Amino acid sequence: RATLVLAAALFFAGALVSAFANGETMLLAGRAIVGIGIGLSSVVAPLYISEVSPAPVRGALVSVYQFAITIGILAAYVVDYALSPGASWRWMLGAGVLPAIALAAGMIVMPESPRFLFKLGRAERAHRELARVHGNAAEEAAEERSILDSLESSSAGIAAFRAPSLRLALFIGIGLAVLQQVTGINTVIYYGPQIFQMAGFGSAQHSILAESLVGTVNCVLTLVAIFWVDRVGRKPLLYIGIAGMFVALAALALAFSAKHLSGDRKSTRLNSSHITI
Repeated sequence: RATLVLAAALFFAGALVSAFANGETMLLAGRAIVGIGIGLSSVVAPLYISEVSPAPVRGALVSVYQFAITIGILAAYVVDYALSPGASWRWMLGAGVLPAIALAAGMIVMPESPRFLFKLGRAERAHRELARVHGNAAEEAAEERSILDSLESSSAGIAAFRAPSLRLALFIGIGLAVLQQVTGINTVIYYGPQIFQMAGFGSAQHSILAESLVGTVNCVLTLVAIFWVDRVGRKPLLYIGIAGMFVALAALALAFSAKHLSGDRKSTRLNSSHITI
């Protein structure tokens, strides 16, 4: 919980530094501060959710975390679209203080992770937090046993990866995370408005509106995946997603092979209204 409060503080500070930047160096520093907050929260948030959630809804809540990310991306596009007529890039970047405040305020009243407290040997407080989360003695006892058993098994450390099944799971987990990023999705998310302008959209406002459609599709399909993952299965949905990514990336590569999109024409200076949160 403390790490997420720290991440909120970094988001707040980074947004302010970016909004009041007086040059490229200060702007890059602000974005770097935000990036550190993103790195912290992207690891700790799903971990925290899984450790404070009751077992029956744990998987669903972790999935909702991913859905919330897509909502945040879409909300950023909407804010940028609303502010783009005045090229108000400082307000675009400074608006990040609002979700930062919401995150900090929300986390302060949330329970600490019982697993984290048991790991530190603070059993008394861990029992209190379990009572806050579950409110049922039987469920609290079952969760405590599960936590203590997992802590005992994790004490094996790096030696545990001698087991072939764990090595395979580790390889698959790391491989999926890496492959998801190297496909270039972040390029489309962050630089979509510029890509649309290169494709012929006449203004920054129109290109941001077009990028909002990308955010909407991302949001809707994430929701579809949440509802269908237990019906269709993980692997079939993964195969469908990979096939869609292949087709989309091939189409994007083909489009950029056109002379007017390949970078052959003289590049234009980045306008401040192109910046997105």
